[in-house]
Amino acid sequence: MDEKQLKVVGDSGAGHNSNLLKATLEWKVKIGGSVRYPQILDLAKLWSLPTCEVPIAIECVSAGKIYGKKPAIFMGVSLQEIIALVNPESQVQTVIFTSYAPGSCGPETEKHCTALDYEYCRTAQDVIVSGCLNGKPLPYKNGGPLRLVAGAERYFYKSLKWLREIEFSIKSLDECLGTWEKYAGYHNVARIEHKERFSPFLCEILDVDENGNVSSLQKIATEEQSAFIEDAHQRKNFSHIVAAKVKWEQKDFNSGVFCEKNRCAQLRGINFARASFLNADMRKANFSLSIFREAKFSEGGKEVANLDYCDCEGASFLKAHLENVSMKKAYLLNTRFYPEGENKKYSAYVRGLDLTGSIGIDRKQLDWLREDGAIVDDIVTLKTIEDEQGYLPVVQVEVVHDGNDAIYDQLQASKLFHNTWRSTCKINAWGYIHKKNEINKLLCKLSVVYNDVLFTVSPNPVWLLSTMRSQDG
Repeated sequence: MDEKQLKVVGDSGAGHNSNLLKATLEWKVKIGGSVRYPQILDLAKLWSLPTCEVPIAIECVSAGKIYGKKPAIFMGVSLQEIIALVNPESQVQTVIFTSYAPGSCGPETEKHCTALDYEYCRTAQDVIVSGCLNGKPLPYKNGGPLRLVAGAERYFYKSLKWLREIEFSIKSLDECLGTWEKYAGYHNVARIEHKERFSPFLCEILDVDENGNVSSLQKIATEEQSAFIEDAHQRKNFSHIVAAKVKWEQKDFNSGVFCEKNRCAQLRGINFARASFLNADMRKANFSLSIFREAKFSEGGKEVANLDYCDCEGASFLKAHLENVSMKKAYLLNTRFYPEGENKKYSAYVRGLDLTGSIGIDRKQLDWLREDGAIVDDIVTLKTIEDEQGYLPVVQVEVVHDGNDAIYDQLQASKLFHNTWRSTCKINAWGYIHKKNEINKLLCKLSVVYNDVLFTVSPNPVWLLSTMRSQDG
């Protein structure tokens, strides 16, 4: 994998209302709640605040390392700066972050949100509002022009994309469940050190919208959970269940139905080791991070289950029986059919497994699947919008000189500028705003050497994307 590419996990932005989410020059962030000085900041005002760079070894809750071995370098404004700006009330306990985009679970009418403990935001050095990745504008598909980066101690699902609002709340963190936490059972704190991926979660789907998104859930009380699960097994119907990190004693899912009348089971982080799914209709269900070690999806290539369109992100199928099973157009980012490394001792049985059109399979897994007789034609990549530029303000430098090429060479060699171009007696360059101090130091040095040359730095940020477009047009 290219170390400079951040994988897209979850919402890629492909289905967004482009008029809303790409109106970047009008982008505003509301900062309020229980604060003394509420703010509404456009991006120019936001980037006028002091910025910092933080290295983050990204850990996705279900897809593992989605960037590579080296940490990603995010630039932005720290939550500490924002806290100093708005001066929260002493009773504040939680910071709630809301996106311009709807959640990719739960009803489409609700904007995606998540929350962090206020004390963590106040003290952590690497919780920032970011618009830059590795010295370049943050791509739209990765949350640009503005996202939250929740620090290296939290799973990356807490790092909300397309940030719209920051609210300082006097409610406790337990009272402020985000979208993934409320509708999918993801852990509300998400500390990597404690492996806080899910909280025990068992709910019945009461209603879905016209697109099949869950709009209403009923939590099943602890003392009623065993009977609720037993009833589902007797009826061979699991389509009404949303569960995470629930102990599942029953192992017989033969002929079970997991999706019916627009309701689809969501069974994340469940241990289904050695369970049997012969003849099961599992289409469109979500099994993220679930374990299917030694599970039976076919019996010698017969009585096969159907897993078309399933979301199996991060799931494990080690030693599972998948001969002739259909898994077309499934989402398989970080899905494991083989163990890590070079040892295939615990590999799944995959001859005839049909993965046509599936998305996100790891390259090594794909090679082994092909080698062992799986059908892996027409594997597709994640769909993202085409715009890769991102949006970030730059300072514009103008140099008026007498034709001395050495100045241009030194500006180029500094590597502080995104773009540099020249005419006979003038040089124009763009430098990212978070490098402004370094740019000023360089220009001061050059002005001493070339004291008859005029160096000018624009007082206001120039927007990279709009400037590029006007130049092209």
